[in-house]
Amino acid sequence: MAIEFLRNQTVKALWHFNETSGSTVADSSGNGNNGTATGTTIVDSVSGFGKAREFNGTSDKIIVPHDASLNFSTELTIEAIITPYEIDPYHNSHNMVIVSKNPSGSGVHDFAFGLNAGRLYIAYEGTNTSRSLYRQDNVTMEVNHTYRVVATLKTSPEEVHLYIGEVGSTISEVSGSWGGWCHNATGNINNHNEDLVIGSGGTVDIDCNAQSDKYFHGVIDELRLSNNVKTLDAIKFYHEETNVTNHPKLTNRNPRNTQTCVNRDNPIQFSLKKQSYDVDITSLRVIVEGTDYQYGDSEISYYGDSDEYNISVTVPQFDYLQTVNVTVLADTTDGNHPFQESYSYIVEFDPTYERDSTYARIELYESGDYDNNILTYQENWVRQGVDRESGKLEVWWGRYQKLPFCTRMTLRVRSGNSNDLGKEVVDNGYLYVKVGDSGDWVQLLSDTEVDLGYFWSHTYQDIYFKLSIPDGASTVRYFTVELVFEAQEASLYGAHLYGQEVYACNDANIKIFTETILYRAYVFYSSMWNALLNAGFSIS
Repeated sequence: MAIEFLRNQTVKALWHFNETSGSTVADSSGNGNNGTATGTTIVDSVSGFGKAREFNGTSDKIIVPHDASLNFSTELTIEAIITPYEIDPYHNSHNMVIVSKNPSGSGVHDFAFGLNAGRLYIAYEGTNTSRSLYRQDNVTMEVNHTYRVVATLKTSPEEVHLYIGEVGSTISEVSGSWGGWCHNATGNINNHNEDLVIGSGGTVDIDCNAQSDKYFHGVIDELRLSNNVKTLDAIKFYHEETNVTNHPKLTNRNPRNTQTCVNRDNPIQFSLKKQSYDVDITSLRVIVEGTDYQYGDSEISYYGDSDEYNISVTVPQFDYLQTVNVTVLADTTDGNHPFQESYSYIVEFDPTYERDSTYARIELYESGDYDNNILTYQENWVRQGVDRESGKLEVWWGRYQKLPFCTRMTLRVRSGNSNDLGKEVVDNGYLYVKVGDSGDWVQLLSDTEVDLGYFWSHTYQDIYFKLSIPDGASTVRYFTVELVFEAQEASLYGAHLYGQEVYACNDANIKIFTETILYRAYVFYSSMWNALLNAGFSIS
């Protein structure tokens, strides 16, 4: 899995292309380098980052007005995620520009980055007004595959690196060489104060032969320009989620990793203490169960000292106690030490609705319907020889109560001595239960005890029942059995008992509460069922 680019002090332009409509393409670097699209189609990202822009290869492009922040001098890193629709390894004239800063119609350029004959390249003009192009030696990309492509350039001493990695795989450096005899640039990158173009270029010199208006055909997903040289470790972090060696480390400073949501969208507030490595953190991306929060340098609240960060994020108000996973992605001022850390919080229900906890409650509800808990579950119109499944039910432990943590709950069935009291159903296992959507159906026999799992206070488990009575069985008309739910005391052990490092729960096998709920059904012989249908009854 790849990581969406973060901003840092070295980033001068960052386009995620996540807009859902319109021609404006927003810059997320903080430098205001927004672009305007001419053509292009907004498509879903194949790399998992929301949206992307599709370019038709003939006229589509994005114009970003010139800004001083887009003038590069001695160092430049260009990173993009692309899906090329064309690759022609046989013709040097086949040139697709990903991004360029070229004076239109001129034979010179600040820089350009793209594919030539299917090979990745970077080209630039030096302050001597001569040009150089560094190009991948061999074609390694395929059409309709998605790649992260990177070029780094240092002018003094001159040093260029190209990196390619298919999304979902590893990224590595590819060999390259100076294009033909086009290696004449000296000095720093020349700047002409021209607009930047995404998906096209003015004139790009390939082997020092001017080629103009070369459009990109495919999808561009992410694009980031930085005024330093990114290391391979930093590049791998975004491509492979591999932390850089010697990155800063964060420690969650909360004494207990728990927060109570008093109202909907109440913020979780926590502080992070930087433990090591002398480089400042410049941006944080905090992901709370899929909800994304972006923090730039000016948005991080410092206190105590410059290495401690106070973060506030919001989570929805839950109807039950829930563990929330928090992932922190961070980048640094030098752009070469990004990293990520993970934390967990237990988010409690709104205490405003707390019920008396003097005695425990095990309750059964139809999924999402909490007006009345079920004391007798009724199945009507059950036909022998045809399975009858219930809808989704929820079994709760201590709904809106504060009861002992880590309780283990079990379910068993109990019958009487006659078929109307469920004797045949239980003796033969005609009643089944399934725990969770992906669980297996388990027969409820008299000696069967089904494990429903461990429960925190105010949590629930989804369950389903299935009645499967064969043709010719003695059970007919109404029968009733008892569903016996039992809570057993369990012990919780590990570090940080209310937060991140909970190791396990142990069973104490001490029953602390029992609740009996009736299961009742009306069963027809097949012949009775058919007779009703023939008489015009509507049965559902």
